[in-house]
Amino acid sequence: MKSPVGFIARPEGGVRYKSKKGDFFTSASIEDFKATNRIAVVEEVPMRYDGPVKIGDKLLVHHNVFRFYNNTKREKTSSSSLFRDGTFIINQDQMYAWYDGEKWNAYDRFCLVKPIPLEESDFIFGTKEQPLTGEMWVSNSYLESYRIYEGTKVVFKPESEVEYVIDAVKVYRMTQDSIVGIIQ
Repeated sequence: MKSPVGFIARPEGGVRYKSKKGDFFTSASIEDFKATNRIAVVEEVPMRYDGPVKIGDKLLVHHNVFRFYNNTKREKTSSSSLFRDGTFIINQDQMYAWYDGEKWNAYDRFCLVKPIPLEESDFIFGTKEQPLTGEMWVSNSYLESYRIYEGTKVVFKPESEVEYVIDAVKVYRMTQDSIVGIIQ
């Protein structure tokens, strides 16, 4: 079965939440968006889709795709992305990057930036990263036209970063318009 508008996918590992590390739970709340699984595995691409994402690729998706909610009757319900039998329809505006089996690739106008750690003596107000700066982890074609490639140190707008952990690497998902400069 194919969808005319979205990718049909399952959460990676078959779990909606990644709230357990070893024997410990990191969150017991369905409201905690940081505990939701944000990686999907593509089972079908949309009808008439001829883009780069293929069946079996992984998608980096919005934190609400696999999330449960308590509705107005205080009943546990799924997000509107739920299709059936544990599959979800993921619209293209809910995905930010894809993994093709070799590397992560930016989707559309999105990019991924890895924060730059501070030296221990430079900790300011408990932060462990340089504010508003990072290293491009996954660029896109628009940014590459400005010679902003993987490894380029960049400056970004305040409040533009959304934290993800991919393959044990902390990165910020943001749009290309959030990148305001490079550090040489």
